[in-house]
Amino acid sequence: NGLGTKGASLGPFFARQMADYLLGRRPVDREVDIRRFD
Repeated sequence: NGLGTKGASLGPFFARQMADYLLGRRPVDREVDIRRFD
């Protein structure tokens, strides 16, 4: 899959966060929000 150990272990965690965000259940964590660069 090309993700390596870290990507394979964090992938499901961030997939759940993205699903919760898209369903309106919670905001994206500040540490991984693309708007942190604004």
